[in-house]
Amino acid sequence: MSPSLQDNTSPWFNCLHQRPEAKCRLICFPWCGGGSQFYARWGKDFSKDVEVIGLCLPGRESRQSELLLMEFDRCVKILSEEIARLCSDKPFAFFAHSIGAALCFKTAEHLQEHFDQEPKHIFFSSSFAPHSQQIKDQVKDPEYTPPHELSNEDLTKCIAKMGGTPKLFLEDEDFMSRMFLPLYRADLKLMNGTKLLELNGKKPLSCPITVVEGNKDEDHRPKEFSDLTSGKFSHMTLNGGHFYLLKDDNCKRLKERIQKCIV
Repeated sequence: MSPSLQDNTSPWFNCLHQRPEAKCRLICFPWCGGGSQFYARWGKDFSKDVEVIGLCLPGRESRQSELLLMEFDRCVKILSEEIARLCSDKPFAFFAHSIGAALCFKTAEHLQEHFDQEPKHIFFSSSFAPHSQQIKDQVKDPEYTPPHELSNEDLTKCIAKMGGTPKLFLEDEDFMSRMFLPLYRADLKLMNGTKLLELNGKKPLSCPITVVEGNKDEDHRPKEFSDLTSGKFSHMTLNGGHFYLLKDDNCKRLKERIQKCIV
C-alpha cells in the first residue's frame, strides 16, 4: 500500500487539505519562530494535483509539550527519515522561507545521499545560500555575536526590523520574553548548528531551484543558489520586504508559480 497522510501519524506533518491522488507533495519549512499552520492553509489554493504539508518542529503548535530541538544534524536525520517514508510513492517539492532554507537544503542533501530521493523542485525564499560568502565573512568578524545570544531587547529589534510580527506582540514584553523569544532563540540555535558549506566546485543537487525574494528586502545574492544544483535555476522578485509572502497578492502569484513548476 502506498503511504499517505490519511494513515500517517507523524507529528512532523500538518496537512489540512489531504489529497491522496495528488501528483506531487509540497513540503514547506517554517521560518524562525514559525509554525506549520500558515503553510497548511495553502492547500486549499492549489489544484487537486498538489498536496501541501507544513512542517511542525517540536515545541510548538500540536507539539508544544515536546522539548525544543536544537541539534541541527539530528533534526535533519529525523526529518529526512520521515519525508523518505511518506514520499516513497510520488514526487515532492520543498519550499523554505528565510532561515528555514538551511534546514531545507541539508534535508534535501541528506535525502539524496541516504535515500536516493531528491525534491522535484526547491523554492528558497528570502534567504542566503548556505555557502554564501557574506555569511562566512560575517561569522569571521571578531565582533560577531550569534543571534541566539543577543539580549531580549536587541533580538526584539532585529525581529521588528524584518517585519512579519504584529506590533502588538512586539510591544508585549511578557509575551515576548515568556513565549516568543525562547522559541525564536531555539530556532536560531538550531540553525546555528549547521556547518558553513564548502562546495569546492561540486554541485550537490540536480533538481531545479527557484529563488524568491522581496524587492525591498536586503540583497541575498540569489544567483549564488545556482551553485547548489546542476539543474535549472530561476529567480522571482515580488513587491515587498522580507515577509513579502504575507501580502495576499504576492502569495497568490507565488502559489501560481509553484503550481506551474511542480505539476
